[in-house]
Amino acid sequence: MKYEARLIIASALGLLLEPAIAADPNDFAVGWPLELVEGSEFYDIPLTADVYRNARSVSQMAVLDAGGDPMPFYRVLAEPEPTPDQTTTLSVSPVYQTQAGEVIAGLTVETAEQVATLRLGSGSIDGARIVGFVADARELDAQPALIDLDWAELDQPFMTPIVISHSEDLDRWEVIGRGTVASLALDGDRVRHSRIPVNGRSGGYYRIGSVETTPEPWVLERLSLIVESEPDPAPVEWVSLEPVEGPAETSTPDEHALYFDVGGSLPAGALELVFGQQNQWAYATILASDSLDGPWRRVVARRLYYRVEFEGRQLSTPAVEVMPSPTRYWKVLPDRSLDGSDTELRLRYTLERLRFAANGTAPYQLVGGGNSTEAGPDRVFRQVWSQLDDELTGSMAELDEMQELGGDAAFAVPYEFPWRTALLWGALLAAALTVGWMAFRLGRDAFGGE
Repeated sequence: MKYEARLIIASALGLLLEPAIAADPNDFAVGWPLELVEGSEFYDIPLTADVYRNARSVSQMAVLDAGGDPMPFYRVLAEPEPTPDQTTTLSVSPVYQTQAGEVIAGLTVETAEQVATLRLGSGSIDGARIVGFVADARELDAQPALIDLDWAELDQPFMTPIVISHSEDLDRWEVIGRGTVASLALDGDRVRHSRIPVNGRSGGYYRIGSVETTPEPWVLERLSLIVESEPDPAPVEWVSLEPVEGPAETSTPDEHALYFDVGGSLPAGALELVFGQQNQWAYATILASDSLDGPWRRVVARRLYYRVEFEGRQLSTPAVEVMPSPTRYWKVLPDRSLDGSDTELRLRYTLERLRFAANGTAPYQLVGGGNSTEAGPDRVFRQVWSQLDDELTGSMAELDEMQELGGDAAFAVPYEFPWRTALLWGALLAAALTVGWMAFRLGRDAFGGE
């Protein structure tokens, strides 16, 4: 499936994308050579704070191959590290039924101590057959979502429905799951279906019974209670900013305003106003903008920020969640003057990556900053990838040390002579001269001039 998916991507990119035009790396301000794992066609590049600061924004980034050809890419969230499921394996005790109909569970109950003790093992009882199994899960303090059954392999294939029940006292049982276990031979391979979802309970006892006659000599040897781990949130990082000089001229000067520059469009999702000294506080409004000259939009309404020490413990304002939006400049409007050298703005952002298709010739480099028309993500690549198998992922790329390419010159807007405007004015001037000449000729003829 993965190989076919890669072919689909390659075909789609070849059919739907226009041929890439080679770009001059010096059209970008900076670049990062990429270290790639050999043999992969797709890679994820980590977007660090340093990348945002120097490459400015994703719309100014590009991935170039050795010949300067831009590779298709789009932005994705960094995936959290997988968390393994918690698995507890338990032995089981068989439950027998005699020919007279008597059920023998192999259980003894010490009622005086209110303790139930299970006799474990699968030894046979003359004239009885197994009708179920019981496991002691009193030590389990979590609620399982799955139960995986393990049995000795049989020579013949089988399939049987199973009911799983739970009890706190071995007397009252509640059904918590139903499913089918099977061992089948498919194309020469033995396939085992052994997991059953359950509405688990913590502690107590679990009973596994067959709805139909249990295939003989099928014997359950053990079971595993699987507690699914909660997925971790997307990884985040913090960036600390010190105040910078504000705009030189403004129509509405703010006496106590503090300005902060990320350097690029960072998608911040939370912020903290940090004071360097103890027992400081201030009410402040926080704004953001794409330009130091504004316009500014309010991100956090006026609220109290503090750092105090009480009974030997340090207390400070918790992080304030904000709507993630790529922003470069931040403005803090306190109700009183703050020491800029002792105040920081901390921004939290969710880690992102650039996923690109390595369709060119190695080596590759990530470049950014400037006005190149070859920069920016590719929507077609994103749409094609979204239709593929979720298991298809890119290999991780590593960023080498940043290198200056075009520098500040990459941000300069090249001067182009306005040929269209000049031609238009030339045409208008020629028309005016023609009309003037015609008027002069008509006037001269009307007054008998030669």
